[in-house]
Amino acid sequence: MRIEPIELVEVELDNDPTAPKTRWSIHRLSYEQQKRVEAQVGPRPVQAFFVYGKVHPTRSREEIEAEKTLPKDEQKRLIAERIDAAMARLAELSADERAAYDIAIDWFERYDFAVCGAGIAKVDGSPVDDVGRLLDEMRPVESVRVVVGELAGKIAKLAEIDAEKKERSPSPPG
Repeated sequence: MRIEPIELVEVELDNDPTAPKTRWSIHRLSYEQQKRVEAQVGPRPVQAFFVYGKVHPTRSREEIEAEKTLPKDEQKRLIAERIDAAMARLAELSADERAAYDIAIDWFERYDFAVCGAGIAKVDGSPVDDVGRLLDEMRPVESVRVVVGELAGKIAKLAEIDAEKKERSPSPPG
């Protein structure tokens, strides 16, 4: 198991509609912080996730990485196609399935908000005491969900091990 210090990383978000873009100083979550987030948000609604997966099928890591190599206009076209297909699948859901889908969306929103609350240290270079209040006061309101989702994704990505770190040591185990 690899032990690494928790370091701050400064990011700007693609989905941030403001100019100049906000600079977020974030860090990966410690084990204890991750457990607190999970306790705060509550158990995962498994049936709701099943319905959510029907509307938004999972793409493989290879598909995601391959899409990143495409020109921006091609990426936007593919995103638009996925959104249109998801909206069509959403419209086909029964009332019970739609209720389960809404439960999954609510859980994801609460989870992303909690991850941001634990993983944000500074905004535009200034320390943040109450991240929840700060996120709640973000404007424009219609962009909050996508910004919080992107931030939570970046915080989660910090916990991933880089490819070169995944390689096994040439020394024998033990």
